Amino acid sequence: MPTNIQFILLRHAEKGITPFEDPHLTAKGFQQAQNILTLVQQNKLPQPTHIWSSQKIRTTQTLQPLAHYFSLTEQKTQLLNLQQSQENTASFRQRIEFFLTQLTESSSHAQTSHSQPAVHFACTHYDWIEEAMSLISCDKNLNSFEFSHWAPAQYIGFKYDSTLGLWNFLTQGAHT
Repeated sequence: MPTNIQFILLRHAEKGITPFEDPHLTAKGFQQAQNILTLVQQNKLPQPTHIWSSQKIRTTQTLQPLAHYFSLTEQKTQLLNLQQSQENTASFRQRIEFFLTQLTESSSHAQTSHSQPAVHFACTHYDWIEEAMSLISCDKNLNSFEFSHWAPAQYIGFKYDSTLGLWNFLTQGAHT
């Protein structure tokens, strides 16, 4: 049976400058996070069944309105973290590939003939997304100019076609 997975990949909302190592969202960033929930409420984005974030406060704060509204537990994972200083590009790419593979494999095992589609929201960082755009096998060229800049709270949505092993582009947007 084909797997029915949707994946919404987000860059965290606007961050402040302190504390330097792990800044919180700004007032504008909190509004951007609320706007993401509004898009779901207006059916412009699908309702999440799973919420993933890096271990940084700005990513968790970006998804808090969604997690709270839908009573979901946000799953913090190092797989969505920024590239680490001791991590070379090849290791960073492997980490991103591992997350994407786990996403499709875990969802495919959870599917039943009567289940709703799994909808994963993942909030991460510019460097992670930039690298992921070159790794996600998609029906659209994710390395084109259209996808070359990621503003705070920008998102892209995909649906996975397990028969082709390909992510189909669904939507993209940003709230500035």
